[in-house]
Amino acid sequence: MKPHILVIDDDVSLLEVMEILLSSYGFVVTKCADSTKAFEMAKLVKPQAIIVDSVMPKVSGNILAAEFKNDAELGNVPILLLTPHAAMAGSIPLKMPTKYVLHKPFNSDGFLDAVYDMLTDSWE
Repeated sequence: MKPHILVIDDDVSLLEVMEILLSSYGFVVTKCADSTKAFEMAKLVKPQAIIVDSVMPKVSGNILAAEFKNDAELGNVPILLLTPHAAMAGSIPLKMPTKYVLHKPFNSDGFLDAVYDMLTDSWE
């Protein structure tokens, strides 16, 4: 069975696209559009991987990723951080709480490659 992935993004349209892509490859997907509820959702569903947008209102993905990494239950869960296009990244802090980063906009192949790279590394 494929891993359960928690996807966190305030862009509901992109959230739907990611769910469709991941589900079509057999992944179990839980979506969260509200960054203030993401940590609680992660504790509840206990995902094997997390995909989180770095730029969200209220709680940024960088902060969430750091919280996940510092949690006893979620600390080893691999995280893919979605960031603005590299040209826009100047306004984003360069310190990333995860080594798995994908710049937006991305295509489906690039997205799936990043997900599989993250999962493959975590299984080794």
